[in-house]
Amino acid sequence: MVGAKCLRILPPSANTIKRKIWPFLLNQPRFQRFLNPDDNFLTIDLEEAFIFFDAMMDSRCLLLHPMSLWTKLVSVVVRGECYYDAIDMYRRLELNWPVSDIRMLSILVNCYCCIGCVDYGFGVLGMIFKRGLDPDVVFFNTLIKGFLLEKRIEEAFRLVCHMGECGGCSPNEVTFGTLFQGLCGRGHLEIAVELSKKLGSMNLVCYNIIIDGLIRGGLVYQAEEMLTEMRIKGILPDAFTYNSFIYFWSCAAQLEKAKSAFFEMKEQGICPDVVTYSSLIYGMCRVGQLKEAVCMFDAMKNDALSPNVVTYSSLIDGLCRAGKLEEAMFIFDDMKNNGIAPNVVTCSSIIHGLGCAGMLDKVLCIFDEMKIWGLTPNVLTYGSVIYAFCLLGDLRGAKGILHDMTMNGVIPDLIIYNIIIDGLCSASQAKEAYHIYCSMERKGIPPDVITYNSLIQGFSQVGNWNVVADLLNEMKLNRVFPDVVTYNSIIHSLCQAGELQRACFKFSEMKKNAVFPNVVTYNSIIHGMCCARKFEDAKCMLNGRRSWTKCCHTLCIKKSMVEGEKEKRNASSLRILH
Repeated sequence: MVGAKCLRILPPSANTIKRKIWPFLLNQPRFQRFLNPDDNFLTIDLEEAFIFFDAMMDSRCLLLHPMSLWTKLVSVVVRGECYYDAIDMYRRLELNWPVSDIRMLSILVNCYCCIGCVDYGFGVLGMIFKRGLDPDVVFFNTLIKGFLLEKRIEEAFRLVCHMGECGGCSPNEVTFGTLFQGLCGRGHLEIAVELSKKLGSMNLVCYNIIIDGLIRGGLVYQAEEMLTEMRIKGILPDAFTYNSFIYFWSCAAQLEKAKSAFFEMKEQGICPDVVTYSSLIYGMCRVGQLKEAVCMFDAMKNDALSPNVVTYSSLIDGLCRAGKLEEAMFIFDDMKNNGIAPNVVTCSSIIHGLGCAGMLDKVLCIFDEMKIWGLTPNVLTYGSVIYAFCLLGDLRGAKGILHDMTMNGVIPDLIIYNIIIDGLCSASQAKEAYHIYCSMERKGIPPDVITYNSLIQGFSQVGNWNVVADLLNEMKLNRVFPDVVTYNSIIHSLCQAGELQRACFKFSEMKKNAVFPNVVTYNSIIHGMCCARKFEDAKCMLNGRRSWTKCCHTLCIKKSMVEGEKEKRNASSLRILH
């Protein structure tokens, strides 16, 4: 027996325990109404489904109840996602008489598919043939869905091809829609497109599935071709079709195309939905078009559409990144007042914005509220809080958050370590930063150029050139290449220490390594030359870089004037003495 065989290998469910059925229950009006096959208006809940099933099984007229009632009860249990219980119900029915209802057997197959046992569902197909039944298209669609859920694309495809031979029924639009969903979901886009060409007719749902799959796979040109083909066949796109394109163009910062599609769909009489507006708002915020994003947000409300958590989060993140914290907090409060619960993304954006503005108290307030709302901070949230502490120089607080993070099972990533290391180096705690760097490497997290730059700057400032040399060697071994920031840190510190010759050597080395000096580099070198009284060299370098900003000129001229005045005074004093 298929049901019993499966139950032996699957964990039991608590709902399968035998329930006591009290005698008075059988006189209950709701149960009596349920037994009336003509009463189609009674809706029963999950617990009632279990109780009614047990009552019917225990009654003397067990075999007199029509199969439609049994099927209705099992359907309620399946809708409640109690798949093991539904299989157990079928098994109990089978113990009394063979079930020969194709709808009940389709429900059984659906249960097997949902718990990852599609092979048992295939076994039901064999049992159907033995009992002389004819599987319908719904049965096959359920079985195909099961194969796709287990990522067995080839078997699903073969079943579609042999439906006529197996059951004498042809695939319908739902069959192909299910198959296309599976093919596109697993990235088999070429097969999906080829299959669509072989089909005589395709409906809007099938086109939408393939178009969305192509767009997600980056094949937008092919998706546009399919849209054209669709229109030629007289099938007009709907909101889902447009949303697929608008979302892609918004993410790819191709806002002109996204806006064009938005206005086109409105001209076609297709009403934009929450997904449409949310996609556009997200795209506008990404490229800094905040005024347009706010206008789109207001237009959405004017169209009687309620923004969801994605809409609010996109707008809040855009405002926070632009430093418009007051507006972001207003939207955040509006979100809560409208009954939309913030998610981790929303809170992380707010925390990041407040942290960058140095508002640590407000950061901690939102961070604590997250726990009240039942939200678990992720690595981005923790990173933003740690950054807020480091920005204000509160390294003890930053390390405390890092400890809480690891205790809560959130593994720090490279960004978190870079924030901590940079904070320690900025606070002249380069040795402790180096210990964290070593700990990071032991955990298998490879450092990047930002990690090395922070450490090199920290050790350069205290004049520990041996460690700086070791770090530069490690960079070469790890194939991490120094950038202009790396060289600027070393050159600036060497000039500060009066090591002009070594600074000039590093200056030549960076140009040799195709790292182009910037205004910071020239400022450091020129300042070092002026400090070493090499004014002519400084002027030569300055004249060779006319394009740099006034800061280099001001620095050199001011230094030259001060030193020149000193020399004049000294010369005058010597003449008087003589």
